[in-house]
Amino acid sequence: MRQVKSANKKPNINCLVLGVVFVVLLSASSIFSQAPGSSTSDPSLAVSQPAAPDTNKEPNLRIEKVPVAGGAEIMTIFAKIRQSKKEIPMVSVLRDTLGDDKPENDQLRYLWMLTYTKGALDQKLAAFVPFLYTRTSNHKNPGSGPPRPVADIRRSDKQLWNTILWIAFTKGALNPIGMAARAPVLQYRQNTDDYRRSAIAQAMSVLSLYESVNGEKVLSDTEMKDIEARLSLSDTMFGWHMQDENLSRVYDKTVASSRDIRGHNWELLRQYSENQGLFFDPLVMPDGVARHAIVWTSAEDVAANTGRKFDNRFLNIRSPWGDDRLAKWKGYSQTRWYDEENRVVKEGTPGAKPRTMIPLAIYGLDYPKIPALLVDFRDARNPKRREMTRRALHDVTSNVFALGQFSSLPYFFGRFIYDFATGRRGMDINQASRVRAYAQLKTLLALDASLDDQFRAEIADKLEKVSLNPLENDLDVEIDLALKQYENLMA
Repeated sequence: MRQVKSANKKPNINCLVLGVVFVVLLSASSIFSQAPGSSTSDPSLAVSQPAAPDTNKEPNLRIEKVPVAGGAEIMTIFAKIRQSKKEIPMVSVLRDTLGDDKPENDQLRYLWMLTYTKGALDQKLAAFVPFLYTRTSNHKNPGSGPPRPVADIRRSDKQLWNTILWIAFTKGALNPIGMAARAPVLQYRQNTDDYRRSAIAQAMSVLSLYESVNGEKVLSDTEMKDIEARLSLSDTMFGWHMQDENLSRVYDKTVASSRDIRGHNWELLRQYSENQGLFFDPLVMPDGVARHAIVWTSAEDVAANTGRKFDNRFLNIRSPWGDDRLAKWKGYSQTRWYDEENRVVKEGTPGAKPRTMIPLAIYGLDYPKIPALLVDFRDARNPKRREMTRRALHDVTSNVFALGQFSSLPYFFGRFIYDFATGRRGMDINQASRVRAYAQLKTLLALDASLDDQFRAEIADKLEKVSLNPLENDLDVEIDLALKQYENLMA
């Protein structure tokens, strides 16, 4: 109550602070993206899609079950990882058989994403530091204890009570103390929540990929759908209350919504890429779903289009035309052959001409509103700056000034106008978090066999520079963590 009264006494200070925040962010948006220009394209530049990746090389996925004393069993999905050339345990699920042989009354319980850890001491300390948006170290020794489950699939009201207690603690204990104590605690909470969301997204990707692999399935289709439905409800306030018999409808609704978002972003990115003379290339995972896409250009087009106008709306990258970095490109590239009708053909086809293809950016398609820029091959910090706008605005308003959309009308209206303006202009500024999209991309790099090893390594290197969370680990370390934590789980 004392805080509310003080805020009412000084409304001009809050309005001034909010005004400064939004002016700074709007100014930053002009730096991150150019103003849209005319969308006229040169009809002499024929545009076609590069050849789709080879999706016939499915990852070697298998499931293994281990009985547990007392009437239960642990089922683990193993995958052959490209980097290690050996099988790695990815996801484990505990099924309670209730001590009988009747599968109809079996209950699914805990789910482990075996790359998800409690975090080392130095990682936890770094997670408390306000406005620290980078990974500081890796957690290479998870100890001998059992891994922490990423979710409890059983219907429970634990999540609701945790949320209620956290809100009571924040409003009753942290806010009266002041910014110095509130900001570090809320920063740590945000980092732990984002780390858990990333692990859940990776688990869902592995489960979805496993569904597409032929062979014996120890988990039934109903159990797989129930797991994915529970995971999708994990961040929903009343998701814990969902009845088991309704999980199938939740799964169908989630899948339909994801397809709509993916189809919208696919068409939006394809049209704007081809309109600007670029090449749209979907990254199809072995389950046949394209959750990411690459936008390419060719060295020949870069040289021929110097001075051409470039509209970066929804692309959110700088113009490739006349860019010296592309003219002297030393990164990954590949040669593709095109016929007279600008279609990708095999090398040696009569009349075909080669083009040197250069990757510009990778986008996430499972993302609300607009395609999410995940990797910029010319500016690795570009996606990170865009993600930081969301975190910085949230941390300043919520962690520092304790403002919420329903507790401050100036903030509510300012946030609404800002989100509306950036969304309409296709600016990837202060949009929803990329946590899920990055987690899916890391899974793609680990399991998909269609990407070139050199290209995979370059993408992984760019991803490490984008990470905002001190609790995260790089891809190579996660492989070792999965092996050690599986041993601990079995023990």
